[in-house]
Amino acid sequence: MNERRSARRGRLNYFVTVRDRITGLALGRIIDISGNGMRLFGEEHLGPGEVHRLQIELPRGYDRSQQLLCDATGIWNAPDLHPDFPGFYDTGLRLVDISNPDRLLLEDLIRDYTHRPA
Repeated sequence: MNERRSARRGRLNYFVTVRDRITGLALGRIIDISGNGMRLFGEEHLGPGEVHRLQIELPRGYDRSQQLLCDATGIWNAPDLHPDFPGFYDTGLRLVDISNPDRLLLEDLIRDYTHRPA
């Protein structure tokens, strides 16, 4: 896993589900996030180089009519090493397309729901 992050990620202190915005399939939950990418934990194997059209479910406190939509490319994927979660994966994603309003929502999410850098 040769990663070159340009921004430090913060760990979310709230379960945030990420879905495929075409199929509605839950891809996983965000473990840590930055303005450039995120790490997901889930049962779906998201291969490196694949582009995913994402819908990030916002925590309570946000207007439910708002959705955070973006596209992200898989950078790496590996089986989760925790013995209690066989069949689960950790996936690194890089954001490749996000609108200005969604970028503002992402910045709010990071500011309001993260703690200690990952």
